[in-house]
Amino acid sequence: MIGENVTQMEYKGSESISWRLKELTGDKLEIANTKKIESLKYGYDLIVVGTPKSNEVLGKIYEMTDTTRIMKEYPGEGKGVLEILMNSWKEGKTMLLVEGGDEWGANINFSVDANIQSSEILIKNTGNITLTNIRVMKDEKEIIVQIPKLKVGENKNLSIPGINGINLDKGEPTAQNEGWLTITCDQGTKKKIVYWHSQDIMAVYYTSQDILRYRDVLLLVLLILGIIVVVFVRTRRGEKKRSEK
Repeated sequence: MIGENVTQMEYKGSESISWRLKELTGDKLEIANTKKIESLKYGYDLIVVGTPKSNEVLGKIYEMTDTTRIMKEYPGEGKGVLEILMNSWKEGKTMLLVEGGDEWGANINFSVDANIQSSEILIKNTGNITLTNIRVMKDEKEIIVQIPKLKVGENKNLSIPGINGINLDKGEPTAQNEGWLTITCDQGTKKKIVYWHSQDIMAVYYTSQDILRYRDVLLLVLLILGIIVVVFVRTRRGEKKRSEK
């Protein structure tokens, strides 16, 4: 639930939360503004994002509950608060408040830096909240590198196996030897960058995968070839003996 005066940062944060919940539960979270509050507040669990200035629903929640009011003085500039409480409009439902004293209060973000000729990436926490369980996935199939925790301002250099470089300027993979690296964390922020690897690495990779996938077929083909060779050799020997007689 975002306010009528939602900022770009608040909207991006809502998108990150929505994506993370879909990753965890398979259900996509609807991002709705406060115009829909009347149709949603009685039947759903709510996540309310913003500041008292940008989201007027927070003011209504403060009036109906004894939760601590978020102001510029508390928790202070550049700080945020996460709070879980019962849905004030519907018994049995809950609310998660993602609040900030100002628009920078709940800044969840990280940057990714890399070299087109290097398999290493540099991840830096550029927000104001500690990030946990940062995962790097290759083509969104497998977790290849993981960082348990990254504090505010901290950076971590990671070596990514099976690639030769990163192209930060490319919008999407277009060649056979390119793919996606996806970096995400428990707080919901997600970034995708294009990696590349040499054709030789790709050939070895696909050859090994094909061998494992078609192992039984290959064994059968080898068996048939073996039988053909044996028959051929015996036939040749028989012809040789007959010619000698």
